[in-house]
Amino acid sequence: MTPARGLGTMVAVCALVAGVAIPAYAATQTPAANAEASTWDEASSESQAFSSSGDLASADLTSTSYSARTADEISQIDAERKALVRAKEQQAQQEEAAAAQQAQQQAAPAQGSPAAAPQEAPAAAAAPAEPAPAAPAANGSWINPLGGAGYYISRSVGSGHEGSDMVTTSQADYTVPIYAAKAGTVITSGEVVGGWGNTIAIDHGDGTTTLYGHMSPGSRQVEVGATVTQGQMIGYVGSTGRSTAHHLHIELRINGAIVDPVGNLPI
Repeated sequence: MTPARGLGTMVAVCALVAGVAIPAYAATQTPAANAEASTWDEASSESQAFSSSGDLASADLTSTSYSARTADEISQIDAERKALVRAKEQQAQQEEAAAAQQAQQQAAPAQGSPAAAPQEAPAAAAAPAEPAPAAPAANGSWINPLGGAGYYISRSVGSGHEGSDMVTTSQADYTVPIYAAKAGTVITSGEVVGGWGNTIAIDHGDGTTTLYGHMSPGSRQVEVGATVTQGQMIGYVGSTGRSTAHHLHIELRINGAIVDPVGNLPI
């Protein structure tokens, strides 16, 4: 039994030495100078902690005021802007021209009596292309309104036609003058009077009136209220209104009733 007890004692001693002495020796040793730290060690030593709170609200990036235009819309807007600028320029030019014309009219010397303001300023008649016939001589109480000009009567009173049509040989404006068949006061003078077109009517103060229709445009020489003498030129033969040829449509009324000029006037 003695050898076995001695072997057990030796094993116990060796175990004690291995459990105490070896760890103590290892604790006194330092890491080698050339030992390299691992990536994990370096990252751990430099790491920072971050914590977030559930109270933080994310920003709402949705916008309701954002808008965009296409290239066509931009071009259209640019064109409208340019058109507006041009319209304003044209309006300014027209206003300047109107102001200049008004100033010129005001600077021109007044013609006729300043107290008599006609209802419609007569347009200046163009110069006749040929010498005007002489005014007709009186034949009783009336004269021929076309003087010595050549004409023929195409129709007279009847079938709704209330006057005589004196178709002139000349078929051009401002070549055949029209004369007042008798003295009187102008009661009608206008460029557009019913189907007669450019027309003058005269009240002769004795219950009779005459009407002269289809005159050349702007050829009227007298206005409403003017007093005319027998044989005074009042306009030129034309074809205004409902007319197909240059002619004088003349009407005669006695006490308001239509009377055929043929047989009552020297025509």
